[in-house]
Amino acid sequence: MKKIKAAGDTKEDVLADKIKTLRAYRDRFRVDPPFDALQQEIEFHSRIDPIHQIQVGLGDPDKFYPGLFKADPVQVDATDQAAEKRREITEILLYRLEYDDFDMARLRDLGEERRKGTGTLPEEENIRLRLLHQRGAELLFEDGYTARERRIIQLVDPGFNFKANPKVSHETIAFNKSLNPVQHRNNHVNRMEIVAANPPDTRRPRSEVKKDIQGVMRGRKHWRVRHIFKACEVMDDLIVHLGKTIPNYSCDPTIAELSQRYRFPDLFASNSSRISSSFYAQLAAAIASAEHRASGTDDYVPNDDLAIKAMRHYGLFEKAKRAATKFSKHSKDLIFNNFQRFYAGAI
Repeated sequence: MKKIKAAGDTKEDVLADKIKTLRAYRDRFRVDPPFDALQQEIEFHSRIDPIHQIQVGLGDPDKFYPGLFKADPVQVDATDQAAEKRREITEILLYRLEYDDFDMARLRDLGEERRKGTGTLPEEENIRLRLLHQRGAELLFEDGYTARERRIIQLVDPGFNFKANPKVSHETIAFNKSLNPVQHRNNHVNRMEIVAANPPDTRRPRSEVKKDIQGVMRGRKHWRVRHIFKACEVMDDLIVHLGKTIPNYSCDPTIAELSQRYRFPDLFASNSSRISSSFYAQLAAAIASAEHRASGTDDYVPNDDLAIKAMRHYGLFEKAKRAATKFSKHSKDLIFNNFQRFYAGAI
């Protein structure tokens, strides 16, 4: 994590940038237990399945995620452009019927106009709807909330933080976003097969459920290690920076300010051997884990569960780093291989 220092950067700017980066990676320490991972995958794919069905129904399955409402980038003639626009309008109508509070009277009017050959969606309305619902589809993949759910929540609680309170777990969202379109489509098909095999009024044998869980965890295995390793690297970058720039933390005003802001003294201690004993590692875990109550304020509350997860993972990173420096101080690959080996033995 090297940052090129700009001419106007101060020590405070550099520190603030590293803290901001760690805060951006904090959700990577949230790990789904095996059974929860299965349930979250089912929930996520059940929610996005209508989008998949829309594209399959229109003969365009290869554009599944995130191609909804987006025209092909190839050059097409006027006839193809007209067909593409009709497909786009059809996608928007189907999407609104599945996810939104669609005005059925308006739908009937559009259908009647089209039957008479006089109805077209005005270009301005088409563009507005495409942008609006493209964003709605993208947000569904970001946090799991449908357009209808999002609107209702915003009416009841205008300050609700969807990113901090996703409908589907952070890890499930991140894993599915990491897949390319072919992987994503295959993963979706597999998950919907599990949904079909799990009718609400029946109980499946434990052996079948276990097989499904193993399939989900197998798919996440290598991705998860790299996902967490990156967060540990970012956390290590802040820790090393603090150690170099503020070697005496006991009476430093910057450290006192950070400790108070991110509620470090309020975190519960743990005696786990896998948790780093470094003061700066524990402070960094407090910074990463603290929940922000309101945007634009310094009002944070401690999150003990996330802090302990961050410290445990960083403890494995520390161990991997120490083992690597015996051979090569700057070998990132060796640190990762060690981390992967230690992580496999810790779970």
